[in-house]
Order: sequence, then structure tokens, then C-alpha cells
Amino acid sequence: MRTKLFVSVIVAMSGCVGAAGKNGDPGAMGDPGEMGSDGDLTGAIGPAQFAKLPAAEVVIGPDTPIPTGVVTKVAMSGVSYDTAGIFDAAQPTRLTAPVDGIYLITAGVKWRASGGGTQRFASFRDKNGEDIGIVQVAPVNSATSFTSEIVSVQTVLLKGDFLELLVLQDSGATVNLVNGLAFQMTWVAPRP
Repeated sequence: MRTKLFVSVIVAMSGCVGAAGKNGDPGAMGDPGEMGSDGDLTGAIGPAQFAKLPAAEVVIGPDTPIPTGVVTKVAMSGVSYDTAGIFDAAQPTRLTAPVDGIYLITAGVKWRASGGGTQRFASFRDKNGEDIGIVQVAPVNSATSFTSEIVSVQTVLLKGDFLELLVLQDSGATVNLVNGLAFQMTWVAPRP
């Protein structure tokens, strides 16, 4: 009798596999991970952190005269925006990094029309006196057309490092930078 029972169990186990059953309900969603502390960009980045990214744009007000043959630091006179104290009116040629990081630095330089010279130059100079992001163009040689340049660079800055915008022209006479020239600094990533 025991043998028959054993045989019937074997037969039942060796039959064909049936169709798959229905999938069960999905489990409950897990809790979201923790965000970094306020202003900490090492964790997940969301709107609260983006709202605090250091960024500034400063401009010159009226036309600014630039003498011929002289590398000139451009003094800024107005602020379009400044989220982190990057610009200090007491040091109007500088934009200063408020925290360590990689920064995008940009300036749009527009020269009034001038028929003389062979170059218009713009660059950023760091606190060590090194020029970065140099742009040199041949001017539009006309008494009626502007000459424009855009200088832009990404660079690593430590808290307190600053950059200045420098220009040079060789027309043989003073040439004005056009009012509204913009100089910008924006934090884009943590320091590597």
C-alpha cells in the first residue's frame, strides 16, 4: 500500500507546468531619500538649493573711456542681480567668489565705432595677476560700426578669489566701451 501512494505522488509532481498566475499588487513606495542640509549641494539638488546658487551680473552705467595702448581694469557701476555678495561697490573692478567651486565667468564687451587701430582685447585677470579667457579681435575699421567681443571661461575659484575684467585698444585715441556692458559670475559646480 505504501508503494502505490508513493507512486501517485511522483506522478503528480512530474506533470506539465501550468500557466503562470496573475501578478500580485505592487508593494508600497519607499520613503524618499534624505536631502542634504539647507544649502548643501552634495545630496540631491532641488529648487531650494538652486535658489541659493551664487550668481551676479554687474554693468557699467554710462560709456566708459578707454585710453589707447593701456591695459585697463573696467570699473562696474551697477548691479543687475547679486545672490551672494559677489560684487562690492568699494572694489568696483572685482567679482569675488563667495564659496569654493567651478564658476562660469562671462563678459560682453562692445566698443564704440573707431576707425583706428588693429586690435580690441578683453580678458579676465585673477588675484594672482594671471590672464584667463583672453579674446582679441580685429576691430571693425569704421567710424560708424561697433566692435563686439564676448569673453567666457569656466574656472575653479576658492572662497575669496576674485576676477577682474581688463580691456585694451590701440586706436591711437580714446575709445569708449558702450554703456550697459555686462560682467557675470555664476557658480556651476562643486570644486573637484
